Amino acid sequence: MMNFLRKHNRKILILVIVVFVGSIFWIGAQSLGGGAADDRSIAKVYGEKIPFETYMSMYSISVRTASNNSETDLTDEQKNRIKTSILYELVQTEVMSAQAKKYGVTVSDAELDSYLQSNPMFRNNNAFDARAYFAFLNELRMTPNKYEELTRKQIAGIKLQRFLFASVKVFDNEFAAAKKVNSKIIFNDLARAKSNQILNEWYMGLLNDAFADGKIIVNEKLLGEI
Repeated sequence: MMNFLRKHNRKILILVIVVFVGSIFWIGAQSLGGGAADDRSIAKVYGEKIPFETYMSMYSISVRTASNNSETDLTDEQKNRIKTSILYELVQTEVMSAQAKKYGVTVSDAELDSYLQSNPMFRNNNAFDARAYFAFLNELRMTPNKYEELTRKQIAGIKLQRFLFASVKVFDNEFAAAKKVNSKIIFNDLARAKSNQILNEWYMGLLNDAFADGKIIVNEKLLGEI
């Protein structure tokens, strides 16, 4: 995979080394305590392992962000909701990435570059800020290649959703029937509602089949330790 920062100069490469010395040690220390490699995966989706370290980093960042935006301490229920949402997000990324491959949806290096360089988290004074980018990766405990691989999967999933969303059509008789129920409904709202319903049913069907076939396996033991 081509790193989109390859075009930057040697000073940036030095920054990478400085930032990730701590990350490499942290990941290595975590791995040593877990036994077999599979034991350190929070889930496996279509054969792709979701590292426990990635999950925990995202969970910690989300909890801290939610805590900073709350006037009171987070309850156990709120933390459990965050725990579930992070796992769901990571599983969804892998599921949609697999479907994107199935339908031939790809993400070019130019698309990845554009997405990363336009991300508000990585911009300062209307320009891409490499330090902000690497600071975020250091907090997330991921290398640039791993993060870009994850981001590429997410973009592929978004592209597939948009394609499927646009493929759903509303027929005249459906719109006429909807108008009888709600005279104020407009065509675009009905189209959006129909698309959402069809895509949700399609996605839930994928999840149910994947769980039933053992293509999605969640490490309940690790999840229970959090």
